[in-house]
Amino acid sequence: MKKKMLVAVMLIAAIAANAQNDYKVSLGATVGTLYGASYKGFIFGVDGLALAADLGVNLFAPAMEGGSFGAYTFELNPNVEYQGAITSFSAGNLSWFAGGGVSLGLMSPLEYNNVVGKFGVNAVGGVELGLNSVPLALSFDFRPGYGLQFNKYGSGSFFDWKLVLSVRYIF
Repeated sequence: MKKKMLVAVMLIAAIAANAQNDYKVSLGATVGTLYGASYKGFIFGVDGLALAADLGVNLFAPAMEGGSFGAYTFELNPNVEYQGAITSFSAGNLSWFAGGGVSLGLMSPLEYNNVVGKFGVNAVGGVELGLNSVPLALSFDFRPGYGLQFNKYGSGSFFDWKLVLSVRYIF
């Protein structure tokens, strides 16, 4: 029954879809390796230039130099990134996109009382579906990144990745 419902929702969404980047601002939630709030807005009138931000719990802590943070981190992760639609891979109404950018944010291991700053370089790739019948954007993307963490105790480098599904209300 659940599979039939999922297929029905996907078919309805595909029929009602339009291209990515047809909106200015979207706000919603993300699930996957990061659970939390999600924002994406296209900025400065430049086609494809986006400010994306997530606030939530990262289920897979970044692999740190000399170890890891542990099980989970609470993160604020704003990114300024370019997301260009890949027109040669367009499949019907789905908008495939790829891009990259930089992030400057905060993360805190949940088992410690310690806030860590981070600066990183990120890539993003995925697919986005905008719905005509309701003001929603659905996206599924992969976000690998490499960065530096820093606090009063020192600094180190880390590799981080996220695989998320976002549902955002379009303004």
